[in-house]
Amino acid sequence: MVDDYYFGFPTLLDGAETVPPEDVGGIPGFYEFLQIYRDPQHPEHKETKTWADSQYFKEYDPDRINGRLKSRMYKKTEWDKIQHENHRVIEDKYRKS
Repeated sequence: MVDDYYFGFPTLLDGAETVPPEDVGGIPGFYEFLQIYRDPQHPEHKETKTWADSQYFKEYDPDRINGRLKSRMYKKTEWDKIQHENHRVIEDKYRKS
């Protein structure tokens, strides 16, 4: 999380996977769930997909996440007015001059 970010709204910069649904059985259960969920040929696929839908499970999709984050009301940072002892500008691909 970068509190004072260039875009002026929260932005997902990196990620790997979505959050597990409730009661999926911890990390091992989550990976087993994903294997079944993503394999239409698996005998438990249809049942698993129905259960996942009831849990509002969504596959990891950074574009969808960033689209939702853009819709939040968020004030753009005014860099020249930051007065915080723990503030420091870090270099990243979005702040190149």
